[in-house]
Amino acid sequence: TVEVLKEERYSGFDELFIPRLRGPLFPVIELSGRSVTRVIAGAGLSGFDRLGLHSWSIDLAYDTFSRRPSVWAGYGNAQLAPWFLSIQGARLADKLIVPSTDVEVQRNDVRIIAAAQRPFWTSVVALGVEALWREERASVPSVPDPERSVRLVGPTAAFAWFAGDGTSYAGTRQGLSLDLSAAAYPRFTSSVGIADLSAELGVWLPVPILERSTFAVSLRGRAVPSPVPGLLQVGGMTDALWMEPTESGAAEIPPRIFLPGIAFAEPLRGFDDVAFRANAVGIVGARFRQPFIVDAGTTTFLWLLPSFFIRQLEVEAFFEGARRDFAFDPAPVLDPAGWHMAVGGMARLRMLWGSAAPLTLYYQYAHRFDPALPPLHTVGIQVE
Repeated sequence: TVEVLKEERYSGFDELFIPRLRGPLFPVIELSGRSVTRVIAGAGLSGFDRLGLHSWSIDLAYDTFSRRPSVWAGYGNAQLAPWFLSIQGARLADKLIVPSTDVEVQRNDVRIIAAAQRPFWTSVVALGVEALWREERASVPSVPDPERSVRLVGPTAAFAWFAGDGTSYAGTRQGLSLDLSAAAYPRFTSSVGIADLSAELGVWLPVPILERSTFAVSLRGRAVPSPVPGLLQVGGMTDALWMEPTESGAAEIPPRIFLPGIAFAEPLRGFDDVAFRANAVGIVGARFRQPFIVDAGTTTFLWLLPSFFIRQLEVEAFFEGARRDFAFDPAPVLDPAGWHMAVGGMARLRMLWGSAAPLTLYYQYAHRFDPALPPLHTVGIQVE
């Protein structure tokens, strides 16, 4: 039975300001080429009221290199459920040093996002407004553009739909997904007029005979219309801890444009080390995955560390190819010479540390169909 201590009306302030999650952050970053140690010390707090209708978070950090604080804050409101309203804001302080000089550049970034989202059965619709602002000021007035600022303000919209089924070991075994998103920064509210449009279709198919194997196919498209060509980066994104460097002239120089802390980038598997520039891109991918269940562990790791549990080992084969700035003419689209393609394999070891931290250690090999690019080996850790 539940003992009733007192009867009173609900208040959104009930236990709202009691931190439910808090923790410090003390990374140390070495600046290469200079005898400077950069220490970023920070702390974060988050909380919610008794019914979970109001939630908040705040993070503070101090950088010994820029000698200025940074702050992130957010608030969420679920009183209009199924609609969820949120607002997030951040002010980031940084300092840069111009290469081959001693000129220091103080940078301030401000970002505010207001959004509203709600589910419709297995679909999610999100609407919002995003405002980005960046200011840079050089320590020496004689350098080009000693003071400059830029802003992007505009609406955003996103739609996500998924239908399928799966298991905890194999993941999604059969299903269909559709994701659409759009962001527009019109010229009358922004320093430069830019739009960002993307769409993705995913299909999961069960593999006959093999019980836990899965086969997935994806088709992605993204376009960034702007007055500056080549604003969209394709590839050149990775979370790997180690990657064999590629020494080639395949990388393309990004356009010279001053943007407020936003990057228009689309990942391309197998091209983690090299980036291409485009106005629009179409990407097709396929992968086959076979998990091997382990389910073994120990209550302590090396008698000192928390519990360690190995969930499963996964082996994966993949293909991914991208076509830049394609036209709706089937002849050039089907020409392999205009594609950036890679095939390869991956091995993942899924683990659980301390009964609460799911980590995945992976190794990936990728062969690129480009004579200028050698095979790529990557090793990394992912937090699920």
